[in-house]
Amino acid sequence: MAIKILNSMGASLALAAALGACAIPEPLPTVVIPLTAESWVGIHWVAVAIDGVVPVISPAPQLRWSGPEQVSGTGGCNGFAGKAAVRSGEVRFGALVATGKACITAPAGQEDMFFKAIEQTRNVRLEDEQLVLVNATGKTLARLAKAKQQQP
Repeated sequence: MAIKILNSMGASLALAAALGACAIPEPLPTVVIPLTAESWVGIHWVAVAIDGVVPVISPAPQLRWSGPEQVSGTGGCNGFAGKAAVRSGEVRFGALVATGKACITAPAGQEDMFFKAIEQTRNVRLEDEQLVLVNATGKTLARLAKAKQQQP
């Protein structure tokens, strides 16, 4: 009888030790990445998805903050520049000036979709190291990744 009690106690101790080893660790603190234009100045972003369309056709549209409130880039063919204000994750792009190259692109093609995405952007967020452009209702308009080669 004494042996059965010890076996039961041993099993209970083993179970307690096993469950203790499976304890849920404390969550890591959330790292807040600043969503300010100043933190993005000089970073070249390259489109990886526009309006849910993946992959983006080469040459991919690009966006770059050249100053705290100054952006430039390319829609894939035409270059552009203009103003952008970033405040607490909200973004407002001003009127963009674009070159008028005679590009062979389809109407409502990738470049048009990219310019439309920029025009409709109201918020931004960082997800998986991608800059996500979002409209006022929360719909993802475009996803951009940091360019592998950063240009001055």
